[in-house]
Amino acid sequence: MADEIQKKVDARIPLDDAINCTVIETLKKHYSIVFNGNGYSDDWVVEAGNRGLPILRHPFEALGVLDKADKVDLFKNFGVLSPAGKFYARNFK
Repeated sequence: MADEIQKKVDARIPLDDAINCTVIETLKKHYSIVFNGNGYSDDWVVEAGNRGLPILRHPFEALGVLDKADKVDLFKNFGVLSPAGKFYARNFK
């Protein structure tokens, strides 16, 4: 988002307007994946099932997903979790 905001600012759009515009564009693009219910209730469990998402009720269950190749690539591409961080997360269980 920062890059999109910077492009607008470089095009002489005021910063506040650039931020607002970028947020609105992003929400319009991704709103279909937003869940506005209670993520701690059974409503989310039903919705996650409808979306084909795994139901992971405990953080440690989610840590086991980190070793899957597509997740490793995702984290690597975005620099979210280093190999050392992944090692500690996996071995903390």
